[in-house]
Amino acid sequence: MFQAHNISKRFAARSILSGLSFVVNAGERLGVVGANGSGKTTLLRMMAGIEPTGGGSVTTDCVVVGYLRQGYADRAREPVGDVFPGAFVWR
Repeated sequence: MFQAHNISKRFAARSILSGLSFVVNAGERLGVVGANGSGKTTLLRMMAGIEPTGGGSVTTDCVVVGYLRQGYADRAREPVGDVFPGAFVWR
């Protein structure tokens, strides 16, 4: 299970996320959709433990969260397994 409780994040005077709470149970999937600048990447970085929350908590219980940064357009013609070899490790 993955749980986010009352997450908030600010950049200077701008509030990006405020009071966000949700749970993703085993076997469920999560999609994040929103306008540019609405906090999607920030949320995903917080879920992966790369970005600290400004408030609230993120709890991962026996869950591995992976994060793949943006910016691979220059490698569009390469096989996915070559660009992201770690994504294809079977456990």
